[in-house]
Amino acid sequence: MKTQGIRNTGSRDAIRKAILELAQNKPVQKISITEICQKAGVHRSTFYKYYGCQSDVVKDILNELVLHTADHVMTYLQAGSSIRAALCHALEYLEENQRQIGLLLKECDYSFLREIKIQLPDFQTRMVSALPSSMSQREKQAYASFIQYGTLHLVLEWLLGGCTISPQEEVDMIFSVLSKVMGSPRQSPEKMDDK
Repeated sequence: MKTQGIRNTGSRDAIRKAILELAQNKPVQKISITEICQKAGVHRSTFYKYYGCQSDVVKDILNELVLHTADHVMTYLQAGSSIRAALCHALEYLEENQRQIGLLLKECDYSFLREIKIQLPDFQTRMVSALPSSMSQREKQAYASFIQYGTLHLVLEWLLGGCTISPQEEVDMIFSVLSKVMGSPRQSPEKMDDK
């Protein structure tokens, strides 16, 4: 039974690796299933066991990257790291995978922002709890959503722009923007980071 699981994982990995290699030379939608199977060394039936079409493979790869990114953030937050440190570690991971993320995001209709938010439900809760008690719950939710979506959008732009600055510089820029946007005396992102 374990051998079959290992073999199946190997087939999926081979298919994903094949599409990444082939996508370097032409758009994913122009890559045939036959080409993918030949490159992966699998039969068409094996391909269809896991995927319905090429874009399903791309979404699977991106879902795994999103899951790993969310895991990075949550692992660091649960270990007591600051939001800034957790974000920096996540950006380092994304930077390592930037080439394939950029390539794949341009190829399919995939909501990177939505998927990251789904994988980080505790992040918004932590943000809300860090805001001052003088704010209404609705106001806290609005701030937390704004911070989360704004941050994720800036990260996406950084990724698609080729990660031209370091993860630490991107995090510093994000916190600078957030402190200017929040600019009220209620609480800055730096103070939320301390909790």
